[in-house]
Order: sequence, then C-alpha cells, then structure tokens
Amino acid sequence: MSDQRSLLQAANASDRTSNSGVEENGSPSRGFANGATIHDDASNLNLDNEPHDDHFNDLRHDPEDFLDADRSTSQNTERLNVRDGATQGQQEALVPERQEEAHDGVGEASGTRTDPPSAAPQQIKRVNSQIPAFKSAVAKVMKGNRIQKYAAAWSGLEKSAESLCATCRSLDLSAEKFIVKNRAEFLRETQIPHGNDNRKRKPGIFDVGSGSGRCKLGTLELIWRQSVYCSFCRLVIRSLGEQPNTAWINIDTYPSSSPETSEHMNAVCYASWQIDGRELYREPTGPVSSSRARTRRIRLHWQDDHFEEAYLVLVSQPSLPSSNLFLGRRVESARSNPALIKSWIEACQEHHGDRCRVTHDQKFQAMISQAYFGVIDLQEMRLTRLPQKAKFVALSYTWGKNVEKLFKTTLKNIRELQADRGLEKIVQRLSSSITGAMKLVRELGERYFWVDSLCIVQDSTKSWELNSKVMDLVYGNAYLTICAADGDNPNVGLLAMDSSQRHLAQHVEEYSPGVLLMVSHLAESYIKKSAWSTRAWTFQERLLSRRCVIFTGGRVFFQCRSAAMREDIIAEEEVGWSIEHAHAPLQMLDNLDCRALQIYKDCVELYTNRVLTKSEDILSAFTGIGNLVGKTLGAGLIYGLPRSHFDWALLWEPKGEPKERDLSKFPTWSWCGWRDEVFEYKESTILGTTANVHEWLMAHTWITWYIRDGHGNLKLIWNSSKETKDSQSATNHWDGYRRDPTSDISLVDAYGRSKAGRWPESCRDKFTKTLPDVPFGVGISTDDHPTRDVPLPDQRFLQFWTWSAYLRLTDHSHSQSRSVGTNLRRFGIADYKGDWCGTIVLPQSWEMRVGPRLEYEFLAISEAKEFSPDEYNSWMYYIPKERNQSEWDLYYVLLVIYRDEIAYRVGLGKVYKEAFANSCREDMKWREFILG
Repeated sequence: MSDQRSLLQAANASDRTSNSGVEENGSPSRGFANGATIHDDASNLNLDNEPHDDHFNDLRHDPEDFLDADRSTSQNTERLNVRDGATQGQQEALVPERQEEAHDGVGEASGTRTDPPSAAPQQIKRVNSQIPAFKSAVAKVMKGNRIQKYAAAWSGLEKSAESLCATCRSLDLSAEKFIVKNRAEFLRETQIPHGNDNRKRKPGIFDVGSGSGRCKLGTLELIWRQSVYCSFCRLVIRSLGEQPNTAWINIDTYPSSSPETSEHMNAVCYASWQIDGRELYREPTGPVSSSRARTRRIRLHWQDDHFEEAYLVLVSQPSLPSSNLFLGRRVESARSNPALIKSWIEACQEHHGDRCRVTHDQKFQAMISQAYFGVIDLQEMRLTRLPQKAKFVALSYTWGKNVEKLFKTTLKNIRELQADRGLEKIVQRLSSSITGAMKLVRELGERYFWVDSLCIVQDSTKSWELNSKVMDLVYGNAYLTICAADGDNPNVGLLAMDSSQRHLAQHVEEYSPGVLLMVSHLAESYIKKSAWSTRAWTFQERLLSRRCVIFTGGRVFFQCRSAAMREDIIAEEEVGWSIEHAHAPLQMLDNLDCRALQIYKDCVELYTNRVLTKSEDILSAFTGIGNLVGKTLGAGLIYGLPRSHFDWALLWEPKGEPKERDLSKFPTWSWCGWRDEVFEYKESTILGTTANVHEWLMAHTWITWYIRDGHGNLKLIWNSSKETKDSQSATNHWDGYRRDPTSDISLVDAYGRSKAGRWPESCRDKFTKTLPDVPFGVGISTDDHPTRDVPLPDQRFLQFWTWSAYLRLTDHSHSQSRSVGTNLRRFGIADYKGDWCGTIVLPQSWEMRVGPRLEYEFLAISEAKEFSPDEYNSWMYYIPKERNQSEWDLYYVLLVIYRDEIAYRVGLGKVYKEAFANSCREDMKWREFILG
C-alpha cells in the first residue's frame, strides 16, 4: 500500500509545484540515464520499501490504462488521498484498510511485508480496490502538464522492470534482425532441430518479412507519455526533434495544449523494416554486376504528413559477430574528420570506376588554356593558371545577404592577388567558409582551389560571362566539391571541422543488452533545411560535381555518383550502396544518355523551386545543366528550352500564379520569362507525348519554328541538316527531331518531318512581319553567325505560321478539381456557340474576364492525345465517339494577348480540333505570328 500512497503523494506534490523545471524549495531537476528527468526531491519518495504486486506490474505496462485515467480525471478526483482534500467519509473509509494492513503482517518498524501465503487473495482484492485512485493520480499529474514529476515517481516503480512499454517490448528486437545473413548462414540458423519437425514458432508482430510489413506503435500522445520510461518510445520522440516544423517538440517537456500541438497529437506512428545497405560487386570499369543485402534499419513513418520519416539504426559494437558495414557509430571529435573525408575519397577512387572518375576531357583542357580561367595556388597563396593534368577542389557556398561586405577579386586588386603570397595579405578578410575550405584542401593534401568570388573578376562583365557559361566544366572536372551549407551566410564556416563550435547530438538508446539503437535521418533531410539548398546557383554546382563533401547542421556527408557516406554510419570499409544514396541528386544523372529529356524535365521543376538574388541570372545559373543536357540531346538550349524537342518543351505549366520577368530580356513562351513560381511538365497535360516523344514530334507537330538572332534575322530553332547526333544510330523513344537518312530531302521539312498530307507547305518559310527595331525587312539566316565573328545573343521573338481560333472562357471546367495551384484555377473553353470544348489553367484573376460575349485568341501549336480525368472527368459527346475511342482529336493551344502587334503567352490548354476549326474566323487559314 505504501507504493500507492507514495505515488499519490508525488501527484499532490506535483500540484503544489509552481514551475516544471524547479521545485518550490528551489531544487533544480537533474537527468537520469534513460533520457527522462528526475527531480532532487524525488529521492524522498519511498517507493521501494515493499515488493510490487503483480497487478501493479500489469497496470504500469498497460499504457491504455493511463489514457483511460486521463480521460476520466473528472470522475475520479474525489478518490484521491486524504492529503489532497478527501472528504471525511473517505478518510474514515481508509482507517479499516490501515487496520487490515496490521493484521496482514506489515512490520511497523522495518516496513517489510510478512504476509503468509493465505493472505494473497485479500491482498489482491485490496490492491484492485485502489487501482482507480492510482489511475486518477496519474491522470492528474499528466493533465497538469507535470510529466517530469510523474517520471520521478515512475522511475521508482520501474527499477525492477525492463525500460520498455508493452508495445515496444513485443517488437522483440535483436541484433540479428538488423544484419542480413547470406543464404548459407540463413539455412544453417533456421534448420529445425531433430525431433521437433512438427513444431512451428509463433511469428512475432515485428518479425523480419512478416505480415503487412509494418507495426503500429501508437499515437504521438501515447508514445510521448511512454517515453519517460520506454527507451524505444524515447527514440521515436527524439526522431521528431530534428525535423522541420517540429520546433514545439522537446523530449524533456510534455507539450502544452495549443492548436499547433493538439492537431498532431493523434497522429499514428508505424514501424517497418527497410533493407538498407547492399554490398556491390562491380566490373573493372565501374558498372555493378551484382549485389547482396547486408543490413536492415527500422523505418518510422507517420499517418500525419506533418512529420517526416526517420530511421533507427543498429549501433556497431565489438560483441557483434558480423561486419560493421552500414551500422551506426559514435561520432568522434571534429579533428578526425579530415582523415575520414580522405578515406571516403580514396574508397571512391579505388572502387567506383568511370562513373566517378574525373577525366579532364578535351573541352576542359581547352578551357583551362583560356586566359579567363584561374585557380588559387594554396602553396604560393596567389591566383594563377591551373597546370595541365593538375587536380583542383571547388567550393559551393552562399554569399548571404551582405554581399557588398564580402571580399572579392576586382579589376583594382587582381594584380595584387596574382603576386606571390598576395592572398596572405587579405586572408583575414575572407569569409569563414572560404578559409575553412582552404584549410581542408591542405589537410587533404591538395594544392589548387577554385572559388567564384576570388577566381572570377567580379566587376568585369567579360570575366563573369565567360566563366558562368562553363560551370559544367568547372564543377564536372573538380576532384572534389566542398559544399558549405552550414548556416545562412558564409561566415558560419564548416562546423563539422571545428570542435569549439559544433554541438552535435546523437540519440542512442539501449533497447536490450547488446542492442543499441540510434536515430538517423537521411542526409537529404538535413541538407534540404539549409539555406544553401534553396539557392539556384548551388543546384547545378552540386548536381554537376563528381564528388561532394557537404557540411550542414554541424554534420558532414559525402556523396558521389556511386555511393553516399556519413560520419555516423560505417560505409567506407567496403564497396557498398545504402538507402542514403537513393535520394541523392547526383543519381539524377544516371542513364543520362538515354533519359536526357526526363532529366531535363526533373531539373526544371527542382531548379525553379530555388531562389535567385538577381532575377536576371535565371538562365546563367542553369547554363551548366543546359550544356550537359544539350550535349546529350545533340543541341543546346534556347532560353532554357531544348532545341531538339522544342514543340514538347513548350508544354510547361506553373504550379502557382507567376509574375512576368523583364519582358525586354526574357520571352513569355519559356518558363524563364516568369518568376516567383515553380514550373513543371505536368503528367496529366503531357499525357500521350512521353510514351514515344520522337514519334509524337515527327507525327503530331507541324510548326517550323524560327527565332530572331542578334542581328534581327530569322534562324531555325532546329535544322536537321546540321544534326550533331549520329543519324545512323538506333532511334530512342526519348529522341527529338531526326531526319530519316534514307528519305528524300525534298520531301521533308527542316525538322525532318514529312511535308506530305495534312499541313500547308507554301508559307512555312515566307515571312513579312517586322519588328520595330529592325523594320526594313525579314532576312533568313542560312548560317548560325553569318556576319560577325562574335555572335550577339538571340532575341526573344519566335516567328512562325499556324492556325488561330477565337474561343470563350467558362466557369464550367468539368474536371475533378477546380483548384490546381496557388491562385490558379481551371477554366472551361467554349466554342462560338457556347458549348464546352476544352480546358485551360489560368490565374484566378481571369474570373473577371469570363463572359458570353468575351472571346480570346488561341493558337494551335501541336496535337494532344486525350483529356486526362483531372482535366475532363465527364464525356458529353462533343465528337461522335466514345471516350476510349478518342485519340489525337485535340490541339494543344496557347491563349495569347497582344501588345504592339506582338503576341504574348498567357496559358496552355487543350481544345477539340472540331471546335477549333468551327471557331476560326478565316476558315482554318494559316497566319503568321510573332510570339514574344
């Protein structure tokens, strides 16, 4: 009985406490080993004088009882201890119990119990009668948000029990479950003992490979309350503390009631097994020939999207019989990181072959021979040329907001920085990211270093333009790229290299003897929280690099084209693959040769989600990616769109309402002409084009696109007679325009498409519309740069022939959802009769322009296969076909508005061909257009 009374006293003392961290007597709280908190005055709780009753054990291991108690607090308040204000009748009711205790053999002096066996039924009955009071006390402590007091009382009850709740104990984790056996080991260890052929072990709820593959751990509220004594629950809670949007989570303090917390406290957490590490067997040239799973980790995932998934990894220990590959490890001092980073690089060089090898090809050799490219010589501390065949390390970092305060190379100081030891005079003025990177480069045994602020003359337009156009060569040929992603400015430095500034917490708990578990998040979950990962320039710097060592959040990660490594996971001992690598952006470049357009598509969405300090840098910061993709596709990009797939590239859409960029520099027909939004190639829009892009381009497009060059003349966007890709090679379904080498050149257009059949031919290359700044005619260039050695950049105007129709906008979208993005909505398109005939996504502000008499011009640009359900979820037989019979009965159309006789893009839609033909004002007659 004294156990219960002590707990009730603890609850009452909790009510009299004014602060959760400091007792009334001023005694501070202190931590204990399992991660909860116990207060100094808790030592006065005499909870261990008597052995615990089995019913007590059942109660404390049944977490649902605690929730029940919390929900019924108001009903049980009157059943609290006399010291908490019980009624006189309740006090008298307790007297016979104390008398009964004396008859049951309680030693008054020693406090020890001497119950005879025959007294057990009475004892059980008495304990059962007090359970409601016990539950009420626990509920009162919890409801008062004094979980630290409850933890103090609870710790006394738990001294003789395992530090796990019932659910987590039932997971029955062992080190063997985290380590994948090879076939021989597995068969040997699972052989049925002789004589037990008919016995089958009952499967556990969390056996490897069992059932649905996941186990319900409980709600966040339940797990949080159990975390004061359950080591596994404590790891689950700690896994949330490092995530975005979870600043309110603190393992040491139960959250107070607020809209932010209550919304998520009922979120359910699940645990499942995840194959993690794989041992890879590579061919000498680098490709993987086979692999074998080596380890598993526990994946924690939530029903609430507010929380990101996390992992629990087995920590390496000497007692484990297997290899330590892919197991967790304790993070040592920051002083050991240079050696660790060097071991990562050496493992990459030794095992990864051509995928990660820096070759310094002919283009790179030509670049370093140019006068505009230079590096820092860290031995002589000056700016200089990079010697042939020399390695160099590059830096990727953010400039921060105070750009004017950063030291930069200028026309005024360039000579001083080229002098011997010239950089030593200004090294104290450099940011911590640059000086920290310099120190690391020396510790890695390298000599040459490239950083943009010093190696590019920042106030020279010529130096900046020449260097910015070859970023793919700079980062793609760097021996290593150091990514300084700590903090939001360059003066934070590389925290994982500085023991005095790094405050790294590793959350490790003992599940059972020999089973230490560690909270782990994928590297990307740390990296994406950094300011560095939000910047547009750093997108290509990381993606183009062969190897990156990334410093963020006081941690350091290594990523290359073949593997991913980190300081708290053992991965450098052998050649291996980890789940860490699956989400690394460097994986995007896998299969570039055959999936270049898909990679371009993904890059546009990721890149436009980044932030640019200078809006006019939108193309410059994408040039490296454009060069890489363009090289593979056989042509470059024009205003961010691939020439080789130009008709397809026009089918982009915004995810929210965009704003026009400077129209004097950028066109509306490209995503680069808009700002403040993310742009994508939506699957529902491009449905039918990606099954075979090459076939779609050759059979379902017709416009011969021209662009105005820097001299005002027209030149082809694509010219099949000047293809750089091997025309004899097999056609890939991702290929762009390609002329059949066996075809009669007189029967195909400049894009390689057949002239016969559907499209008018006579006016494809005859133009009369002029521009105000070149008003005296229209010339067509037969060469890319016919008049000058140094070409001027292309102007932003497309010129072409096609059809247009005048159609109306309607509120009736006939789609599954009208909401398609921030400040966007889906409108219906109606023909001249007012019948629904198509769909388009526009800013919500266009609602004011909907009316039965308002018509807008739409340009037909290519054929569309079908409406997706998101675009049109009914079927009204506008054409005499069933929905499943309709294919290529639509046009992709551009809604345009005019300024000074030049059309500008507003939105992309789909319209029935029949409706388009019936709504043309000149009976489907082709017209000449200039699109700006």
